[in-house]
Amino acid sequence: MASEKNPTVRAARRYVVELSIGMAAYVVVLIATRTVLAELAQPWLTVAALAPALPLLYVFAAMLRMLRGTDEFARMLLVESAAVAGGITALLAATYGFAEGPHLLPHPSAWVTWSTFMAVWIIAAFIIRARYR
Repeated sequence: MASEKNPTVRAARRYVVELSIGMAAYVVVLIATRTVLAELAQPWLTVAALAPALPLLYVFAAMLRMLRGTDEFARMLLVESAAVAGGITALLAATYGFAEGPHLLPHPSAWVTWSTFMAVWIIAAFIIRARYR
């Protein structure tokens, strides 16, 4: 099959498997640690609170492996959409920060910035990919 020799297809398949493993581990660790947080004292409280970041490191490594395993065009699409998402997120965060300074808006969680980046990255990927069709 031609798709079996396509490095982008192979990288994407491997990524789906690795992402699934990483996210399943993340959910298990998150639920386990959040269940026991109230019962822990320092330093175990800090360890448990930060433990869900470990599976996310595996997910990040899987993303890098996928990026490096794709062809130049797919890599360019991923990097360009991430750059657009980073720029738009930075602009939104700076604009929000200007209004936040004089206490016009509440201080959001860091999750808001991360969620914004991920949402804009997905939208940017669709728009950028559509340009080349």
